Amino acid sequence: MEIAIIQKARVLTLLNKERESKKRVFGLNTAINDYKNLLLSIQKIKFDLGLDEFKRGIPGARENTTSVIMPDGTNHGGEGL
Repeated sequence: MEIAIIQKARVLTLLNKERESKKRVFGLNTAINDYKNLLLSIQKIKFDLGLDEFKRGIPGARENTTSVIMPDGTNHGGEGL
């Protein structure tokens, strides 16, 4: 999307200015956050329209498979512990 290209150019311009001056540039953090939010919004629209699909699992959604051997010798898969 063209608006994302424009926002990326703004971020890169401010970043280069900051590197050259070796001082913080007012507005760079805001520009980066705006760019991030814009990309997330574009991705959400693509998902909602069915133009893109989710190809990765949800981080942290894996089931805990810890196994515990109890003193009596029984094996518990971690449920209820």
